[in-house]
Amino acid sequence: MNMLILAKVKFDLRDPDEIYFAQREIDALLDTKTKFIKTIATLIKDKPFNLLDEEVIHLITRLVYMGEGQGFLADIPLTNITSVVKRPTFLENYMQFLK
Repeated sequence: MNMLILAKVKFDLRDPDEIYFAQREIDALLDTKTKFIKTIATLIKDKPFNLLDEEVIHLITRLVYMGEGQGFLADIPLTNITSVVKRPTFLENYMQFLK
């Protein structure tokens, strides 16, 4: 069984080049290759995102980064990622994880 992880780029990111560093770091932390998401809103039309509650969709789509690339999507085996999310990394300053 797998789970999808959406890592959202923070809306106030100052340097757009940092998105690529963040992607490399999340790839390493999750031991996978993430998919670069240009626009998070486009995810809502596809499963499983179209099955989400309105409040969750609102959280995912509000305050998105206005540059190219709004997040990363990973499809990984079911696992506990709490330690990854809480780890003080580059991602802490540049990414938002839905908890």
